[in-house]
Amino acid sequence: MVNAILMPSVLGCAITAQALTIEPTQEDSALAQIITRELERRHLASDVLFAERKPMVGQLILKAIDPSRSLLTQQDIDRATITALPEQIELGNLDAVYALYGLSLTRSEERLDFWLETLNQGVGSIDLTDQEELRIRDDETPWVGDRTELKDLWRRQLENQAISLLLADRSEEETYQALIRRYKSQKNRIEQTRPDDIFAGVINAYASAYDPHTS
Repeated sequence: MVNAILMPSVLGCAITAQALTIEPTQEDSALAQIITRELERRHLASDVLFAERKPMVGQLILKAIDPSRSLLTQQDIDRATITALPEQIELGNLDAVYALYGLSLTRSEERLDFWLETLNQGVGSIDLTDQEELRIRDDETPWVGDRTELKDLWRRQLENQAISLLLADRSEEETYQALIRRYKSQKNRIEQTRPDDIFAGVINAYASAYDPHTS
């Protein structure tokens, strides 16, 4: 079930973000047990021992929900019991993994709201004169430590996207308007997330630990 709730935006933004609360259904739980048992049955004779790959499930889920490590923090990872996710999925206990997906969606909306609030302040609200570096981020990049570091990362990401458009010969006003349209569109897509999307992501991550080609 997906519920839309209003909650204060984090990181000191004076805005209200619409976050998504995603809860597994009984059907989701039952189907997770059926699928994981079937995967085990099919791979009993496999050369790849799932017992050795099973710890990868949690990391594969993190890679699926936050591939650039720009939404979750090290504090979030420390609070989540990532290593317990495979057994929980096998038992049909999907609350923890759905909560993790829900947190990533909430942070996605918070980041977009932060960017939109900045852009809506008008031309000049983004500092394009500093000489900061923004390295390419992937699933090997260290997690940022806390929410303060996360907000600073989001600020630098916004500056980088604005600079990319300016280098394409757009005016600053055109750049702001293009980014506003982009971020509003992304928010609409997030708010259309369905429980089926989350379930598919969980099962695909679990299955890919058996065989990368099953996802």
